[in-house]
Amino acid sequence: MPADREFLERVVVAAFPDAAVDHLGTGGFASTFKVTQGEEVFAVKALDPSKAGDIRSEREQRALIAVSSDNVVRYLRAGEYVLNEKTVRYLVMEFIDGKPLTHVAATEQFTFARVVEIARDVVTGLRAVWDADLAHRDLTPNNIMIRTDDGRAVIVDLGIARHLDLETVTILPTPGTPGWMAPEQVGFDPQHGDWRSDQYVLGLVLFWLVTGTEPFTGNNIEEIWQAPARQDLRSARSVNPDVPDMLSDVIGQMTARQPFQRYLQPEQLAAALDAAATALVTTGGGPTSQLMFGLIIGQLKGFADQSFLNGLAAEAVVLDAKNMNGTTARDLCTTISTAGSLRFVDPANYHDRSPLAARVAGYTSLPYGGSQAVLTGFADDAARLDYARAIVEYQLACNVDVIIAPYFYARPAEITWLRESLRMRRFAEDVLKVKNITLPVWPVAAISAEFFQAHTHEAALLNELTADLPETLYLLVHTTQASNHPLRNEQVLTGMRSAIDLLRQAGTQTVVGRRFSEGLLLCALGAAGWTTGVSGVYHDLPPHLDAPDPSGGGQGNDWFYVPKLLNSLTLQRRAALQPAHSTLLSPGTFSGQAVFASNAQRITLDTAARYDLQRHNMQSMREHLAALSAVPSGQRITTMRQWVRDAQTEYANLGGPWHSGENPSFLADWLKVL
Repeated sequence: MPADREFLERVVVAAFPDAAVDHLGTGGFASTFKVTQGEEVFAVKALDPSKAGDIRSEREQRALIAVSSDNVVRYLRAGEYVLNEKTVRYLVMEFIDGKPLTHVAATEQFTFARVVEIARDVVTGLRAVWDADLAHRDLTPNNIMIRTDDGRAVIVDLGIARHLDLETVTILPTPGTPGWMAPEQVGFDPQHGDWRSDQYVLGLVLFWLVTGTEPFTGNNIEEIWQAPARQDLRSARSVNPDVPDMLSDVIGQMTARQPFQRYLQPEQLAAALDAAATALVTTGGGPTSQLMFGLIIGQLKGFADQSFLNGLAAEAVVLDAKNMNGTTARDLCTTISTAGSLRFVDPANYHDRSPLAARVAGYTSLPYGGSQAVLTGFADDAARLDYARAIVEYQLACNVDVIIAPYFYARPAEITWLRESLRMRRFAEDVLKVKNITLPVWPVAAISAEFFQAHTHEAALLNELTADLPETLYLLVHTTQASNHPLRNEQVLTGMRSAIDLLRQAGTQTVVGRRFSEGLLLCALGAAGWTTGVSGVYHDLPPHLDAPDPSGGGQGNDWFYVPKLLNSLTLQRRAALQPAHSTLLSPGTFSGQAVFASNAQRITLDTAARYDLQRHNMQSMREHLAALSAVPSGQRITTMRQWVRDAQTEYANLGGPWHSGENPSFLADWLKVL
């Protein structure tokens, strides 16, 4: 519980009767006030007598007296005052005109060079603390002040600093702030920590500054308190790929789980930060990475005319080979090139593992898609090369800019097929070498979400993905989500995030394919790009079919993408909500405006209007990703988290009940993943 602020404020007012007193903050043991007495301005920290006691006050006095640094708050004097028969001890300190680092980071965008500058200031102050045989033990962003005049970082609140050779007077669990403590302070046998513990927590602060994410998470205070001992801290670069390698490595060593694995001398830590600062001067703080939006074109080719593609300005356009003949694909590739987008053709050859009767008719008409036999494997590498050759040659005939390697859908029990998919990159590259053609080749991991539902399956997957690392991996995951519905499976999304993180650490960028709006989430979590199309089949990867699909279906609902909801609404629901929520539901694109120009509540569309609606949806998603791409990489998770919370608020204002595809329940799962 926080200290009794009102009582302590009365004490300070009484102790300094001719001064103006302003409250600065209250913690568990004390309240701090700004006191202006004539020309003198100082801070007074009044300790709650029912919680802190004399020993705590004397400890802080010893700490403050012993430390001398421009980067540590300066101690002036101590005193006490009796009010209502209670003796209250207080400390008079230098008043720091500034704001806590927590507040500054929420309003300012820090460059990596500025982060290192702050770290060097804090280490300078900490070395004065450590030289006095003290450890701070509560070095949170709230206890680091940034001065308004010169931006210097100053350490405050030495309330739990202790001599390293003294027995503690604080009972377990060890004092500190949950989530901002070292593993040894919260483990099975908690220790009170030494200067290496301060080093660890400063590393957490730097991690937070360069990634925009809290180091640890939990559902309650106890989980967060224990998290440093139970959760592995990811590398800063795996969260934000723009973090320079040297800075990420320094943070990684500072936050090593065992104290002996960290920097063992303060001089070594200071030297490492100096080296990181020098490297930043040479290389810069790292550019904001561009996220790739990829439009998939399949059956609805008519909406993708030259004018639309020019306006969309997608980084890439992927043509689904099974839904168009070669002439159409070549013509579209010309149109795509004119629009300035990269040209891809998805060969869709995973159908070769299905019986002929179960394959899409358009696939069997492809030069390589008419085999009567179900593919069961390859006799040798020569057979693999022959198989890859026909598929690569078809893509070359379409004038693509990037080759998508042949691939096969795989479940955990079919990991051999995943291995075959990843090996196909090398055979596709061999085809290009023979033809003396230089093009990037993307291998594809087309897998079942079951890989993320058991640790052994996920470990096997990650081992395969990292066996022969490409520059870019195209990740397609089959889930059981409903068509046109954002994925809300926390386990699957977390697994995809882990794969993306691991590959990024290894230098491979991941493009997630055939996803609905969760592609935006995955890009915030570190994916390099996202591809999507206008129908449910391009929002999820279908597995290979073992038999003909008996399901039919007529005209489905027409969907309208609403960026602030991170989801789509049926036109029927939009029409019902539109009068009361016209601002939220107003189409922000030219194509969307064309659909509703004559009737803001329109629900019946002809083909031309349906094409315009699909153009609107793709343009809205593309603009949404462009907005995320404009955010520095280290702030994308924070931005996405705010978008999700804003969407929850918008949904609450709209009410319900909801169609299954419109349901906002996915947002809670997204927050857990974030």
